[in-house]
Amino acid sequence: MKIYITEWISVLFLLLVLTGCAVKNDIDNSNIINHSTATKNQTPSIEMEMLTPDYSPIPTTRIASATPSKTACPTSTSTLTLTPTDKPAIFSLNQDSVCYQGPGYIYDVKTYLSAGESVMAVGKVEDESWTLVDLSDRDENCWLTTERLTSNLDEYDLNIVSPPPTPTEKVSVTPELHGMRTYLFVLNTGGPFGCGDSLVYYYSGIKTTGDLEKDVAAILRFLLKQKQEYIGNNYNPLYKSNLNVKNVMIDYSSKRANIRLGGTFIKPSNACESERIRTQIWNTILQFDEIDSAQIWVNNKLLGDLLYVGNK
Repeated sequence: MKIYITEWISVLFLLLVLTGCAVKNDIDNSNIINHSTATKNQTPSIEMEMLTPDYSPIPTTRIASATPSKTACPTSTSTLTLTPTDKPAIFSLNQDSVCYQGPGYIYDVKTYLSAGESVMAVGKVEDESWTLVDLSDRDENCWLTTERLTSNLDEYDLNIVSPPPTPTEKVSVTPELHGMRTYLFVLNTGGPFGCGDSLVYYYSGIKTTGDLEKDVAAILRFLLKQKQEYIGNNYNPLYKSNLNVKNVMIDYSSKRANIRLGGTFIKPSNACESERIRTQIWNTILQFDEIDSAQIWVNNKLLGDLLYVGNK
């Protein structure tokens, strides 16, 4: 009986040994299968890497499509031929001139230019009556009447320039752009009048009648009625005085005007103011071609004596 049990135990032990070997073989086989499976799974990644060279033709296509744009380059350079000449249009002034902020006498005065000065033209109005000039030494532009300019070129082409807005303020001495003229000053502009001032005129709107004595009296009354110190931006040196016209007589043989004024005259405080008053009144009278000189009385005194204040 003991032998039988012993044999049975031996059989069981043998079975256990055989079973363990079988399990080990299964584990080893599973590792082989998993390894081969992993190897197969890596194969697509290798194939995808092989596809990357297929993208190389794309830059070639883009470069080819960009080449036509190079032919457009000469087109842009052809615009340079629109400039007729590189030589600027330099004008010289054929007479003393007032340069305005816009193309017209209704604009404020910017500066005064002397005959013989040179300016560079940079534009014009459509009817070519006014020219925009560049004052390079003063870093500004202003407008001159074209008739006062002489060009250095036989042919030139200026751009048409839109004028600045007209002044909103109405100047009382210019209701209409015709008739007899009266004169005012633009101070400190480097002009030859007063003390470095410019003399500008405005149309009064009063037409001549053909009677010279009446016309002189009418324009003097118009001037003496202006009581503002500044009309627009322009100075009126007679604004302090309260004068009126008593009589005007013309000696046609000598072309001399004899004028008597009444009222209150305020004597100028300095030589600059004296010259402004003299210039304002005398130019108003001498605008008539029939008059070359004038003798003016204020009450019982000569205006010239009242204006004397000594040296500047």
